[in-house]
Amino acid sequence: MIHAIVFIFLLLSLGQSSTGKINENYFHKAKGTRFEGMSFNEEGSWQGPFFFIQMADCQLGMYEQNRSWDKEVENLERAVDHINRLRPKFVIVCGDLTHAKPYKKAYPYQVRDYKNAMSKISEDIPLVCVCGNHDVGNKPTTQTIQSYKDNFGSHYFSFWAGGTQCFVLNSSLYCNPSNAKKIFQKQKAWLEQEMIQSPPQPPVHRFVFTHHPWFIKDAETAASAYYEIPLERRLDAVRLFVNQGVTACFAGHYHRNCYASYQGMEMITTNALGKPFGRDPSGFRIVKVFEDGIDHQFYGLDQVPQSIEFTQEEVNL
Repeated sequence: MIHAIVFIFLLLSLGQSSTGKINENYFHKAKGTRFEGMSFNEEGSWQGPFFFIQMADCQLGMYEQNRSWDKEVENLERAVDHINRLRPKFVIVCGDLTHAKPYKKAYPYQVRDYKNAMSKISEDIPLVCVCGNHDVGNKPTTQTIQSYKDNFGSHYFSFWAGGTQCFVLNSSLYCNPSNAKKIFQKQKAWLEQEMIQSPPQPPVHRFVFTHHPWFIKDAETAASAYYEIPLERRLDAVRLFVNQGVTACFAGHYHRNCYASYQGMEMITTNALGKPFGRDPSGFRIVKVFEDGIDHQFYGLDQVPQSIEFTQEEVNL
């Protein structure tokens, strides 16, 4: 009994304590298959160039294997400072919000500290969360998906931003649907229907956001059994994307920056905000969206510009 009390005390003392009130609604705007405040009626029209920020793999607890996550919280807080200064159209985190998985004892404390840090983003800047394999497991189940939904809302949905149509998917289901086959099939059928049906006004761009990259180098070649979506569930999806005018797919998971393309569609994989595996430092990507294309750049946390400006030439594009 004493040992159990001591263990609970140690868990409670890990990470950053939650000193402010968390606005839970900020993390539950993904409802059903839509995102509150970013519908076609609200964001379906092109109003000119804008930018958004894409992050991935905050992964609280990875540096110290769930013994502490002070470093990851520090990175989050620095990112939030940049976000509030730059004021993007929206911020999207492409999975692995925590390192502990839903059935691990550290998980609720990491969720608490992730929310505590991200609650400091200005409430008028939408935060979109994407589930990763650490959020729902390498083999998602009804239980792990429900845990994610309880904390962060829907695990797949669409939203509009400045005339662009965006799709958020649970890519862990595409990697291994064996323990949640019905949920995978439901997501797949929804995606195909959403892609094929014509919105009231054609989107300027379509973007797909996942945790896992659909491919690292070549869409038609199996290269990594862990870092990319398996070929047998990849090809139909990427061909659908190309046929339905997807400009770019964005992902994380690789903990490195990587760029590829398939028949004109970009596959952009972004390095971790948490622990990186490659040469690039912890950071995030800034994506400028123009009517005729996109421009994007990854910035380490020490390299982020003071502001994002659009030249008159870019505005007129």
